[in-house]
Amino acid sequence: MDAEVIVVGAGPSGITAAKNLASHGISVLILEKLSFPRKVICSDIIFYQAVKDFPYIEPMIESYNYSVEIRSNKQTNRVVIDSKTPFFATFSDRARFDSFLLENAQHPKLSIKFNVEVNNVKSYYNFIVVHTNQGCFRANMVIGADSINSIVARRLNIGLKPFPSQFGLSINQLFPLDKKTCIEHYGDRLKATLLLNYNQIPGITKIVPKLNSVLVEISTPISRYPHIRKDFEKLIQDLIEWRDLPNLEFDLHPTIGVFPIQLAEKRTYGPRCLLVGNAGGFCSSLFGMGIYHSMLSGLYASQAVQKMLNSPLYAFGVVPPYYRIWQKNLRSNLKLHQRIRNLILLNPAGSVNFVNWIKNNPSLHKRVLNVIQCDLSAKISPAKLSWLYYRSLRKR
Repeated sequence: MDAEVIVVGAGPSGITAAKNLASHGISVLILEKLSFPRKVICSDIIFYQAVKDFPYIEPMIESYNYSVEIRSNKQTNRVVIDSKTPFFATFSDRARFDSFLLENAQHPKLSIKFNVEVNNVKSYYNFIVVHTNQGCFRANMVIGADSINSIVARRLNIGLKPFPSQFGLSINQLFPLDKKTCIEHYGDRLKATLLLNYNQIPGITKIVPKLNSVLVEISTPISRYPHIRKDFEKLIQDLIEWRDLPNLEFDLHPTIGVFPIQLAEKRTYGPRCLLVGNAGGFCSSLFGMGIYHSMLSGLYASQAVQKMLNSPLYAFGVVPPYYRIWQKNLRSNLKLHQRIRNLILLNPAGSVNFVNWIKNNPSLHKRVLNVIQCDLSAKISPAKLSWLYYRSLRKR
């Protein structure tokens, strides 16, 4: 065996899984198709809960957002929520963030090979083989952390199904500003803004200031692809007009990426294989942000692999413990984000009602804070939230 576990992909999910396995004495080999530092299409925002659950990433955090304004597609409907704890945390560069995670994961039991392109994955009775451009590698288990277009998932016929309804689309750009302009424009609490159904576009638009820049991003269904560039250009014009963006000379060169909006459910595992991160659909369909959920899925995968390697049944490739672990800890949160997305972001009238509901019920601010922070300890039932929302509409 080349290692007890092979991790395909050196993103946050793969590195988190490898780090935890190696720290428990399990030999791990990471296969990464690029060399570091690598360019990744991703917004530099992370849920604040990630900093609490993975405190070792704090040195990479550049700034925090302590205030958020939520608006519906009608700009007159808005509510501002302030908090003593941040909503979002931001870092300066995704490539540096991944490099930091990898450096932090260094361990004698962990090795990594760069510029390795996986071509095929085959599972056998008591081992699994990963075929690459640099030869074949054998292990007891494989963790597929190779993003949304996962080779591991495709070769083992697991993961997300190739339907447009499974994916969302994001377009974003980081606009550089000096620190003084950022503080003057967004306040010392760096107020972020969430636009629901901007210009009747089904989805959410984020304006998230950092200390020396501001990120603007639209997250929407992938069916919006033919119009997304024009949507973004109009958004920037409107933000300048609304004074949400300083009236400076900007060159528009946004990046476009795809993210999962559905879970792979039981298809997150196969014979001797687990899927983590975007490969398994672990991403907030509401915000189009996946780093926190990816790292959690990597952590849960490492816990499942430890159980499987110590089980007498592991020789048969039995992997359901992974499904039980992430379903218990993560499924409710991801389903909550899906429910809010389906109820509000795909319905312009719903976004107006939702903002008014929050504005007229200050008791809801704590729950909204929990959702935006992605606080898993706050048990918010998707069904109960829907019931409360519809009951508020009937009372009008």
